[in-house]
Amino acid sequence: MRTNIMVRKNIISVILVLLTIGLYAQENFILHNFHAIPQNYLTNPALKSPSRLVVGFPALSSIHVGFNSNSFTVNELIKDEPGTSSQYVDVEGVISSLKNDMDFDVNLQNELFFVGFRIKKGFVSMGIGLQNEGRFSIDKNLLELFWYGNAHEKFYNKMVDLSGTDFSMFSYLQYHLGFSYNLDEDWTVGARVKFLKGFASIDVEKFEGSVYTHADADNVYTIESTADVLINTSLLDDFRFFDDDFDDAEDIEFSDIMRQQNNGVAFDFGARYSGFEKIELALSIIDLGSITWKENVINYYTDQVDYDFTGVEYNDDNDNDVFDELSDEIDDHYKFEKKSESFKTALSTKFYLSGSYTLDEKSQVDALVYGRAFDGNLKAALSLGINRQFGRTFGLRMTYSMYNQEYFNVGLGMSLNLGPIQTYFLTDNIIAAVAPYDSQLFNFRFGFNVNIRDRKKAKVVIEEETDDYYEEVQY
Repeated sequence: MRTNIMVRKNIISVILVLLTIGLYAQENFILHNFHAIPQNYLTNPALKSPSRLVVGFPALSSIHVGFNSNSFTVNELIKDEPGTSSQYVDVEGVISSLKNDMDFDVNLQNELFFVGFRIKKGFVSMGIGLQNEGRFSIDKNLLELFWYGNAHEKFYNKMVDLSGTDFSMFSYLQYHLGFSYNLDEDWTVGARVKFLKGFASIDVEKFEGSVYTHADADNVYTIESTADVLINTSLLDDFRFFDDDFDDAEDIEFSDIMRQQNNGVAFDFGARYSGFEKIELALSIIDLGSITWKENVINYYTDQVDYDFTGVEYNDDNDNDVFDELSDEIDDHYKFEKKSESFKTALSTKFYLSGSYTLDEKSQVDALVYGRAFDGNLKAALSLGINRQFGRTFGLRMTYSMYNQEYFNVGLGMSLNLGPIQTYFLTDNIIAAVAPYDSQLFNFRFGFNVNIRDRKKAKVVIEEETDDYYEEVQY
């Protein structure tokens, strides 16, 4: 089915971004091995840093925005009508091309404060970050049922399982303190503790349902349905749009948010080994923890519902009442109940396994295996990269990454140092900046630091021909 529309693709792109800006997904392929940027320490607390002291600009230390999906690009959704200037939304084409459920991840992250400094045998960092984490998955069966309708022949006498639908979104503030320690010349270990303050959460803990359509001569289009749903929320009144009295909610203030007792804790662990000549290996586990939601909690649920729908009687005299009757019947059987019980939300745990090889004093190549675990699912990625430092002023990094069924993601990162002032920009998919309508992965990160780095040491060797003695002097 094609619906003609006269809209430009850039308008559709803006709408898609606005609809998903609250969700979160954190991919840091290019950041992880970009040693010129101190914030790479956030992906592994044991990574080495050339900085002696770094202070991030308040609220501008590190801003990360991004989007990725396994589903479709704008060009796959919005297509040109042949021979005309019109365009149409190819919903059927997108649905038919889906191999699995439709997944969306979007990122919004801001490091409000960051400081790090070198100590004798390690590095200490601390900071405050605003995080928004979310995942949105729509069951492919639900999309087909919505688009084609249950009377379509593909649903005749067939049980349609809708349990693949999932939604989780939460916003929180994290206070983090990290430390790395050099055990010896080869081994460095690191750890970071994060204290979490939850702001808002919506989590579909359970979404089990099915639809069966009878299509036979004796029982035409009778629908058997089941539903068992549990949605946990922790929202201040201004955002409680689930309730009928949402319009009467009072305005909230920042102090209301900070007083909430939605607390949690998480940990990061990392290790680095540099015992091989020119080769360095690193491993880290990031965001191992959860938030317990106790404030402003409402759980919306339905008990196990089994309902056979045989339709409503329609004739010309009751055409104004038939939809009200249908709505009332559905509401009577699938009405949400409410309770208030605390719940936990686990963070998306990330895994980084990387290796780098030093080509010369200014260049390195590296490989990264990345994983992100949530709700029993694991998304993996492979990234290859190269770093090049041009003097003390300019750093360049490029990567190639395979992630979420996307196999052509070319990343670009740049750092610019003007004295102690550093600015940087990086993205895991520079192609999205050139051809955004053909990309499923788009992100960028930028920031500003005061970065005091190690001074480069020159070495002078003085040989004195007094017996076999010589001494080495550094300045």
